Amino acid sequence: MHGLNFVSHRTLRRGTTTVASAVLLASTFALGMAAPAAAQDDASIVVVGPIEPDSLDVCESSNQAPGRIVRQNVYETLTEVSAEDGSVMPRLATSWEQIDEKTWRFHLVKNVKFTDGNPLTAEVVAYNLKRDAANPDCGMYGRAFGSLNVTGVPVDETTIDIVSDKPAPILPTNLALMAIASPEMPMETTRQSAGTGPYKITEWSPGKIVIEANPDYWGEQPTIKKVTTVFRGEDAVRAAMVAAGEADLAIDVSPENASNPETDFTYLNSETTFLRFDLRSPPLNDVRVRQAFNYAIDRDAMLGTVVIAGSLKATQLPVEGILGHNSNLEPYPYDPEKARQLLAEAKADGVPVDATIRFIVRAGNFAQVDEFSQAIAAMLQDVGLNINLEIMERSRASQFQGKPFPEDSGPYVQLIMSDNNLGDASFSVFPHYHSGGVQSMLTDSELDAEIVRASGLTGDERRAAYEEIFRKLHEDIVPNVMLFHMLAVNRVGPRLAWRPTIKANSEFDFAKMKLN
Repeated sequence: MHGLNFVSHRTLRRGTTTVASAVLLASTFALGMAAPAAAQDDASIVVVGPIEPDSLDVCESSNQAPGRIVRQNVYETLTEVSAEDGSVMPRLATSWEQIDEKTWRFHLVKNVKFTDGNPLTAEVVAYNLKRDAANPDCGMYGRAFGSLNVTGVPVDETTIDIVSDKPAPILPTNLALMAIASPEMPMETTRQSAGTGPYKITEWSPGKIVIEANPDYWGEQPTIKKVTTVFRGEDAVRAAMVAAGEADLAIDVSPENASNPETDFTYLNSETTFLRFDLRSPPLNDVRVRQAFNYAIDRDAMLGTVVIAGSLKATQLPVEGILGHNSNLEPYPYDPEKARQLLAEAKADGVPVDATIRFIVRAGNFAQVDEFSQAIAAMLQDVGLNINLEIMERSRASQFQGKPFPEDSGPYVQLIMSDNNLGDASFSVFPHYHSGGVQSMLTDSELDAEIVRASGLTGDERRAAYEEIFRKLHEDIVPNVMLFHMLAVNRVGPRLAWRPTIKANSEFDFAKMKLN
């Protein structure tokens, strides 16, 4: 846990760390640990990221830190979704057709091999479906398929029927989340890695992960032959490494350090920040207290100070343009008097509103996360809430984020980021709000039924069903404090002919990048 001094939201201001001052810090890091490969190598690049992943297992490939390294690089998916228009495109599947409302048939690319020599077959895809279902801690199965249970039924060596227990109208889109690994991968999470992608992992040591071109790749060989990813927690250091030519791409640079319009690119990164309440514990099991949290946050004061100007105030997890987003919802206004009134009403009814509430934040979650969290804590304290801010390393914070949730933890709220760039609300709704969702604190049978019903609908009926779910969550249940649809900044060096899109939040398809 970090010891932090809270910042008054009335004095929010830009930080003072600059890229220039960080050059010395970057040099200090280089002296204290092995320096990354030179960015000047004609066929290789260096990427510097904020958080080193705990696992590179295929079932973690939809998560941000590992996904930026392995997704579509080491492990590939059957389908992928276009960042330009949201269309579903072939990857390891060449085509597909719907047999009935619960069955889709997929035809695989032929003569594809994993880097361990095993062939890609329908049996392997069926094994991956079974493996992902057996690894709920990874979250990919639940996130990809929601309330569906799916089974792979091989038709022939390169044709597979994927059968669901309920209607699955968008299954080709669902499969864009699920990556495929060799059948040699054991059922449990492993440090082994064998995919079909254009790269393979050649080094994984503390602070450094290297992937190199797979000479036996079934598709076109990448121009960039080697990608070395190193990790630095200070975003000014990451920015300085690109400025100094020590790296070609820096992930998550703060506005203070994004000083060069020639190299610093802002993009809507599909992440939504929100606070999730521990609904098991008083006082957070009282809706008036949860509403008070919402009224206590001055979102406008945060924009351009601790969050990038242009970020959008959120009312729900998906951004506008995702099917099911309800554009009629309005953010909670900043109304500290209303917050105090709600807390007083709850206290009069015996709710222990003075209890200490833990505010759990994952260190390095995004640029300026410390300042962001301090500002929120100060606002909550201003209305009389007793907030204890705890900034934790990734592994510890993750214990509070997904099931099984820790017992006897005391009441807590957690700052979470959730991304959805696949065009449909189902990828957000089930994992966060269905009682079976891996990150859901809710146990609402009526809401569960609505979520399951929505997942089987299509077109306008599907859109309307999800819009009503988001209305109910925002206005009636209030399981979250919705904060912002985030923007992010990546610094791209002059050697790399690439610009970030919404996919850059969890995927860098290095084979599609070019060097200048």
